[in-house]
Amino acid sequence: MSEIEEIKQTQKQILKILEGLKMKEVELEYVTREEAAKMLKCDKQMLRKWEDEGRLERHGRGRFIRYLVREIKEMMSGKS
Repeated sequence: MSEIEEIKQTQKQILKILEGLKMKEVELEYVTREEAAKMLKCDKQMLRKWEDEGRLERHGRGRFIRYLVREIKEMMSGKS
């Protein structure tokens, strides 16, 4: 394998690693209650209902409640 081919192969490996890191970052991204309601096209009461049913997990307390974007996307795709 030539030196140029080795560099291209290494570049591909680095890109795969970076893509994986980007996905992990998205998995840990949080949104506010208002943002979650907009994403799911519902009101805050519906979010609370889903919390009570165990379909959606809230993180934080009081005014600082947040939701994981990953969990919201799962609900949007019907996995939850």
